Amino acid sequence: MKIESYLREQTRRLFPVSPDFGDAETVHRMRVASRRLRVGLQFLGVRREPQLGRLGRALGAVRVLDVNLALLREAPVRCPALERQLARARRERLSVLRKLHRMTKPVALRRGKPDVRRALAELHRVLRKRLARFDGEPSFHKLRIAVKKYRYGLEIAGATGRLKPVKRLQELMGDCHDVEVLLECLPAGPLKEYFKKEHRNRFARVKKFLDGGRRWARK
Repeated sequence: MKIESYLREQTRRLFPVSPDFGDAETVHRMRVASRRLRVGLQFLGVRREPQLGRLGRALGAVRVLDVNLALLREAPVRCPALERQLARARRERLSVLRKLHRMTKPVALRRGKPDVRRALAELHRVLRKRLARFDGEPSFHKLRIAVKKYRYGLEIAGATGRLKPVKRLQELMGDCHDVEVLLECLPAGPLKEYFKKEHRNRFARVKKFLDGGRRWARK
């Protein structure tokens, strides 16, 4: 079964034999796999997997610090003290992640007939609802999550013809969110002003994409 094969592949990516948690790209791949796995389980009627949720949040906490550090290292104004602080925080989060990863057991996939049409329709319904209620930054996060889940749902369903605009919107919103999260930990000064401007630019690209038409979301 195609969906079961997809879920097995995501499980392998989430639970590699010897994960290199020190590598930011490894953490990123595992985090994406955890999200794809949770969305994929919905297609089999499995609504909640608390252990996967906790592991996903632990992966996300480390991933946020990796992204913050990457943004800081690429900025025209450097802040070594903050970079060291975030590196220490990553080591602390990493200890939690390692423990959770050891404790979390891969999901036992039960056989069943997935209702692909229903599962995808539900993800699509939520996306359209979030789009209709989108009013800028206050509702940004909910829309971003809905876009991400719908993108994974399209991949699982094999609906590649509808994937391109959803994937592009996810990328734009992700870039914007990365800077938004970093701004929360920056002290006042030139570095924060630089990233405030960067955030405005990235948010404007999201708005431009959304204002360009949403026919893709009505399919």
